[in-house]
Amino acid sequence: MSTTIIELAAGFILGNWLIPFATAKAITGVSEIGALALFFLVGFHTNLREVRTFRRDIGVVVGIGAVASIASMLLLYRPLSLTLVEAFFSAAIVMATGVSVVMRALQEFHYAEKRASKFLLACSAMEDIPAILLMAFATSFAKQNGALNGTVAADLLIKILIGGTCTVLAMLLIGRKKMPFISLPLLLPTVIISGWATNAMGLTSLLGAFIIGVVCKHSEDKKYETYIKPIMDFSIPVFFIMVGMRINKDTLMQPQSWELALILIAVAFASKMLCYVGIRKKTSAVGIDPWTVIFGMLPRGLPGLVFATTALNAGYIHDNLFCALVIMVTVTNTVGLTLLTWRLKNRLYHAHEKVILPDDLRSIEG
Repeated sequence: MSTTIIELAAGFILGNWLIPFATAKAITGVSEIGALALFFLVGFHTNLREVRTFRRDIGVVVGIGAVASIASMLLLYRPLSLTLVEAFFSAAIVMATGVSVVMRALQEFHYAEKRASKFLLACSAMEDIPAILLMAFATSFAKQNGALNGTVAADLLIKILIGGTCTVLAMLLIGRKKMPFISLPLLLPTVIISGWATNAMGLTSLLGAFIIGVVCKHSEDKKYETYIKPIMDFSIPVFFIMVGMRINKDTLMQPQSWELALILIAVAFASKMLCYVGIRKKTSAVGIDPWTVIFGMLPRGLPGLVFATTALNAGYIHDNLFCALVIMVTVTNTVGLTLLTWRLKNRLYHAHEKVILPDDLRSIEG
């Protein structure tokens, strides 16, 4: 997580004192490819079997997180001097999860194959779907100048139908014994084209990349992650630097930005902590640790920053709110991953398992 903070700080310094954002805008395409590659990996690591097994608990957890995020922002947007459009965008960003950074932490602890981890990753991936739909709604709502009318409702309905159709088609493909093979050289172009297609349909390009990832997970070729990960590792730092460049030093110093950030941080933590009640005791009894799930859902990761940057670029949120959202994402990532790391160490210690801890690379045995 410290690497991300360094990249954001580097971008902040570059954008405010060395290179104006407008000058570096030409390389934003590199960061966008990184975002698509990331959501491909999110889809690639989505375990649909785990979703089916615990669909009741996962549905309740996702529902609580989504409703809590929306309700909180609708209650607070007037006291925070936000518009209703900004409230919907903020709710979508608060709702999003950092499944990729959580997945990396689980893999470092050799915990990714545990049932609790699969449950956590399923919840995180599913939580991003209502966040994507809310982003689509907020965009339509903003285009109508913040008016709730039949046009907005019809547009949202069409987008839900399109998203549902894409999901059903992906499920039908997955149901086949043999998946369509995508050769490695064509993988990135396929992800980009799929992202462009869902974006042209009025949905976010991230959904197209996510669906291709889900499909490729069930292909006979398992080299997709090995191929796409270096692309992501190269372009994601560029994205974080570009985000840092968008933070204006004068905006960052304004009390309003920090007041907004503190409220958003409180909403971000509370909305995920409430999800604890969605995990039944009988689910916990089969190896699903509720606190591992809750702590793992706290980080907002890259999706939150992607949504915030998209809204800022389109002029739907103001600079103070963007700055506050970046602070919120950074804090939830840092605190969430710290709590998750502590919980994983604790669980492994009490399970008397021999592990290699990523912080000191020393082999210890509880």
